[in-house]
Amino acid sequence: MLAIPIQPFSRDVYVDENALQPGQVKRAWDWSDVRYADRISDELQSFVRANDTRGRLAFLCKELKALGLDAHTQSYRFQLPHGKYIDGSNVYARVYTPRIDGREATVLAASWLSRQKLSSSPAHGLPVLSGESGRAANIRGIALTLALVRRVQMASYWSKDLIVVLSDGFLDGMQAWASSYFSDSQASLRAEDLHIGGAQIWNGVALDYPGDSYSSLSLLHEGRDAQLPNLDTLNTVVKIIEGLHFQPRIGLHGSTHEQVERHTPNLDNVVAWGFPRKLLELFESRASRHDAVRRFFAGWRALLAQWRMQLAGHPSGIHGVLLPYHVDALTLFAEPAAGPSGFYDLGGIVELTLRSFSNLHERLHHSQFFYLLLSPQMFVPLGMYLLVPLLLGAALTIAGLTLWNALGARRDRLRRKLVERLVPNTDQCVVETPTYDDLSRKLASGPADVRQIALRAHLELGRPVLDAIMYMIYAHLIGLACLVIALHLPPRSLDQQHRSYSRLFPLGLLPVILSLVGAYIARSRQLDLASLGWKAVGVARGWGSVRGASRTYSSYSSIDPADIAHFSRLSEQWWDEEGEFKPLHKMNQVRIEFMRDKLEEIRGWEAAMDDVLGRPKQADPAPGSFLSGLKMLDVGCGGGILAESAARLGACVTGADASAENVKVATLHAQQDPGLHLRDDARTFEEHSVSYIATPAENLRDDQQRFDIVTAMEVIEHVKQPAEFLRCLADLVKPGGYLFMSTMSRTVLSYFLTILMAEKVLRVVSEGTHRHAQYINPNEMVDFFKNLGWIQEESAKPKGRALLPDGAPVAPMPLRLQYETRGTMFLPIIDKWVLAPQSVADEAATAKPITSFLPSLLGGTQRCTEQCNYFFYIRKPM
Repeated sequence: MLAIPIQPFSRDVYVDENALQPGQVKRAWDWSDVRYADRISDELQSFVRANDTRGRLAFLCKELKALGLDAHTQSYRFQLPHGKYIDGSNVYARVYTPRIDGREATVLAASWLSRQKLSSSPAHGLPVLSGESGRAANIRGIALTLALVRRVQMASYWSKDLIVVLSDGFLDGMQAWASSYFSDSQASLRAEDLHIGGAQIWNGVALDYPGDSYSSLSLLHEGRDAQLPNLDTLNTVVKIIEGLHFQPRIGLHGSTHEQVERHTPNLDNVVAWGFPRKLLELFESRASRHDAVRRFFAGWRALLAQWRMQLAGHPSGIHGVLLPYHVDALTLFAEPAAGPSGFYDLGGIVELTLRSFSNLHERLHHSQFFYLLLSPQMFVPLGMYLLVPLLLGAALTIAGLTLWNALGARRDRLRRKLVERLVPNTDQCVVETPTYDDLSRKLASGPADVRQIALRAHLELGRPVLDAIMYMIYAHLIGLACLVIALHLPPRSLDQQHRSYSRLFPLGLLPVILSLVGAYIARSRQLDLASLGWKAVGVARGWGSVRGASRTYSSYSSIDPADIAHFSRLSEQWWDEEGEFKPLHKMNQVRIEFMRDKLEEIRGWEAAMDDVLGRPKQADPAPGSFLSGLKMLDVGCGGGILAESAARLGACVTGADASAENVKVATLHAQQDPGLHLRDDARTFEEHSVSYIATPAENLRDDQQRFDIVTAMEVIEHVKQPAEFLRCLADLVKPGGYLFMSTMSRTVLSYFLTILMAEKVLRVVSEGTHRHAQYINPNEMVDFFKNLGWIQEESAKPKGRALLPDGAPVAPMPLRLQYETRGTMFLPIIDKWVLAPQSVADEAATAKPITSFLPSLLGGTQRCTEQCNYFFYIRKPM
């Protein structure tokens, strides 16, 4: 994919339609036309200074009528949500040529507002209109349009009519005119009917010239809904410019080669991302000096800009409004500069372009409609860049088939192993591969050690195809919904469209994300049907404070005092489900689900072991009370969101928080719930009750208090000394108890979602709530408890006195029951948090993931779903 900008994948542009004959005639544009355009420009400047809209419209109609045309105006209004609207008036006319019957036409258009959004600049002379989002007025673009109409009127060699449109606003005026001309009614638009029509518009040129002069031209070609004009439309302009004596710079997307060079990344910024400075300096001193290398990076910048525009579905100029109606058009954007070009050069280019379009005998159809532009002179044909997704899809398919085959082979080996344990393979006894039912019956009557092996192996035999198919269908339905939403949005002005498509941009990426997640889900479910947890794989990153931390304790709080003060200020919003803590309210259900599933799996394993060892079974908890009989501590309880839910499920909950303001809010809210009992003494035990204390967890440890379950949800990322905090939590758990935590990984994706998007862009939470440097990766959490001795490898020598009936010691608890990390993510389309799929936490997860390249790109070695939020569970040894 990286080789796309270089040959042979890219090639030089060429004019495929011979009838165009670009630059083969002598231009008639001269200095008299320039003086006329200067006069029109001065007149329009006076209307801008006086803010006289009616006067401007009357002046434009007067000038068109003076040129012998029937000028008309069209009023329109776009209805927007919340009772708002956008209205304006367009001016249009039609230049009839005597050589044809008026069946074909070309559009020459200019909008009143430019795409340029700058402050007023004396050097460039850009008049900025108040109340128009800081957009410059396209004064010289309109003046040049009128001057070109005057020049067209003087000649008789034109073979197509010329329709002149001077639209109001930016995109909204042209959208209203095109909707009326092509009879495309819209529910949100009220526009007057046009007094011209009947001609098929083949081509169009739009002018955007906001400054007094320019030094470079941009060929804006992206249209609405990612449509593109025929490539010959752009190639005609490029060939005309190449034939000029004085050639201005030409670029794409409002960026010329000069801007590309100016936007080259600073070396210090690249070093800040962790790249070695010496290596970068060597690359800069050698490779970056070559023109080929510079062209390569410039080409990729152009590709990314085009993909961004097409993903957003937003037109780069008013020409984009005409593309859905099969009108091949482009916008010539003259970037404001101190010189040296002006009316004389741009007018000649546009005149020669219109004369080339006038030569056509049929619509453009020979050249490309699907292409990638690296520069105005280089493009990538469809047949070339289509190979990229095809090769990626083939690689994923082959990797998936390989993984599926490996899982089947592993399943067969495991089944053979079980059969060999059941029946000796002798010459007198021929063993056939049994069915699952046969295998189950044999296991039921087999010895105890075989039953123990079967208990562990049973969970590794599931390969549910239906689940994988359902995830795939779900991802495709989400993509279809995004497409339907994008295609049925009402047309709006530029600013309204930009905001609308900006919201749709992450929505458009959702099918891709869900497809990747679906691949992980299918893989995980195939490896283990009933186990829980996405095992954190890979090499642990260094965490020196964990490995060498002292075991001395103190009573002070390890929570960052700045975070305590921050959440104290927000204490009144804890139970506002639409306020600052809305994400925590939505995540609470997933927290409970994770704890319930984990406890149920452990109880199921213990029940199976009771059968193997002949011990009496423990009574199952009542439905809806899976925490009955358990003493629970919620560290960093905040307003009591999780603590109250746990108490309703039967636990005896103690909520501890370092902020006294948070504890007051939690206590007050619990008093209002008749279904909860608020205990006065935190040391007493009572089911379905809760008690809150304003103290750091370190004080509870010093008081020698121990709990069956300790939770610390979204807390450790606010701790300055995570190793000390984890040791404190470990001491608060009873032997055989459980520790549940949730936090965020220290990755690029987590920074993008939790800080850049949540705090700075969407402002879902207050800025400064999170600190990326304090995030903890899953593998770092696992390494800490391994060093603490909480995790016993299954290959280790069994410990303990429990023996099977034949005298063999009981194997240690499977890793997936000793600890687990599982990712969670928020899906905006359904407005809820969901848990990542279940996976094994032992050697069953050794198969290489299909998309194993993703973690290395995003940062860290954990799974894709653990790149941001994740849950962590661990059981304290007896």
